[in-house]
Amino acid sequence: MQASCIILLLFVNLIFRKDMNNINLKMTIIPSVAKVKQVVLFLSVSCVLSCNRYVADWGDASGQEEKEVFSPTLNIPDISGTEIPLYTILRTSESYGLESNATKDQSSAFQSAIDDLSSKGGGVLLISKGTYCLNNVYMKSDVHIMVEKDVVFKPVLSGNKSIMFIFSTVDETVDGYISNVSISGVGGERFTVDFTGFHPDNDYSCESSSTAPSLRFIRCCMVKNFLISDFNVLDNYTKHSAIELNCANVDVEGWELSRPTDGLVENCYIDKADWGYGLVQAHAAHNVLFRDISGVGGVTLRFETGYGKNIGLFDVYGYNVSVSDGRSAVLLSPHVSHNGKVLVEKVTGINTALTVSIEEGFDDERDPSKEGIKGSFSDESVIYDIYAEYGEKSQIRIPDIYLYEPEYYPLFKKEVIGESARQYTGPSIAPAFDGSNKTYSVKIENIKSKGFKYHSDKILYEEDIERERSDSWKIYRTLPFYYE
Repeated sequence: MQASCIILLLFVNLIFRKDMNNINLKMTIIPSVAKVKQVVLFLSVSCVLSCNRYVADWGDASGQEEKEVFSPTLNIPDISGTEIPLYTILRTSESYGLESNATKDQSSAFQSAIDDLSSKGGGVLLISKGTYCLNNVYMKSDVHIMVEKDVVFKPVLSGNKSIMFIFSTVDETVDGYISNVSISGVGGERFTVDFTGFHPDNDYSCESSSTAPSLRFIRCCMVKNFLISDFNVLDNYTKHSAIELNCANVDVEGWELSRPTDGLVENCYIDKADWGYGLVQAHAAHNVLFRDISGVGGVTLRFETGYGKNIGLFDVYGYNVSVSDGRSAVLLSPHVSHNGKVLVEKVTGINTALTVSIEEGFDDERDPSKEGIKGSFSDESVIYDIYAEYGEKSQIRIPDIYLYEPEYYPLFKKEVIGESARQYTGPSIAPAFDGSNKTYSVKIENIKSKGFKYHSDKILYEEDIERERSDSWKIYRTLPFYYE
């Protein structure tokens, strides 16, 4: 199917490259040549869109692994996010004056293209191969961006941060949400998001530095029926996760929609993620599936409701989530939020501290009515089918040092990741850790592992540890590299 699509697209480009940007299929054109062009364009758009839908057994021509068949044991729905209809309008990036340029800020041109398609009732914007720099581009309803595999997106900083695409409205009011939007690769092939030009700059992690670059590729908020797929993020231990899901930070009582709803995030990868961040962080979402996502470093899928007035996760799902050389593949950390059901299946961690990590919530000191009630996840939550492989270069979070057996302390190392920035690495701890202290319950089932001396066949609980959490910093100060 993909080969046919590519051949047909090439045929279209050769025949009438100059014309295809301006054809509207609603027009009734009598001349036979024009009719032929319309038919061919219609078929080419159909091919592009059909190739872009999830097909369980397609292989990637650029060296990506073949997709796994989606057949969950858990009750995880096959959410499509949005089905891209056969729109009457297809525009290429060239038709809006967008050009390959590694230094030029083209945010305004991207916004104008999206606004134009939106004013016509929606459409597809096809991004041709090249390099594009942008920041704060707002998606609009019924607009779909399809990206060729040789495209590179780079962030433009505003102050010291950049959010490249925003799936939301500018004002985020009661009726202000967008719907039926997507960013995806043509034929499911991955394009590139490049953060490598930015560097962490504090002693051990960019997390605590006010001057570290704060970069996000996509932020989702007031959006329904959305698809985000098919890209590699080339990170450099920068601040924030590449994809963030959050909600409106105002009083949303009675709103029909206040958070990302009915969405699919799939076929995405991040490299060189900071331990405190990763590929995805979900603060707020409802009925969203994260599928076939992976990373090197950090946490691939963070269900961490740590920021925002109306945070909360309800009916969120993960399938085929993996990480290597990182902190965790999947993290649940409720902070002060009381969340709904989370189902995750097929989780893999190679050379990773904790493949699955469940953390205790906090008291909400801002709300006296919730005093003593810590954040939680629904007892219906399940994480199933976990594979962890021991390694000695996983990312270490200093507050987790108390989890290690003392014989592993000599294996800890401080690694240079920037001019002055460092990260700590060391052995894997366990396949799964439940640090909720029984404040809520998540089932963790079907664990397999390789190479672990400790905790290889069971979940590590807080009560299994002889040391206290408060001991971590004391232990840290005894390590040889503390004085380096």
